[in-house]
Amino acid sequence: MSKGEGKRSSKKCLAYVAAFVVFQTAIILVFALTVMKVRSPKVRFNAMAVESFSSNNNNSTSINMRLLAQVTIKNTNFGHFKYQNSTLSVLYNGVQVGEVVVPEDVPALEKQRSSISRWMSARRGCREMT
Repeated sequence: MSKGEGKRSSKKCLAYVAAFVVFQTAIILVFALTVMKVRSPKVRFNAMAVESFSSNNNNSTSINMRLLAQVTIKNTNFGHFKYQNSTLSVLYNGVQVGEVVVPEDVPALEKQRSSISRWMSARRGCREMT
């Protein structure tokens, strides 16, 4: 074997290694952009119930009730997500009627349930809420 053949085979080997590295990088990039794509958490109301209810039908109609609700936060990502100072607000006609603190850390591919319990008072056909 001459000296020139050794250089040729090492260049050929280096070209194969470089092609393999480029191929693997392309595969990892395609996988990261399609399968491992970051998705937003899904927030859903599971159940809602009215625990106590009273109404007054004098000159101005008023309603008082206690609203109970269960909220599920589902993380569909392969990694956990973490954030700070987050709250979920329940609105009725643009007025906040309930609020729950969202857990700071939701593990990968898991669900977390939270409960909302709130007294609501409405006057004149549910237009004014306190």
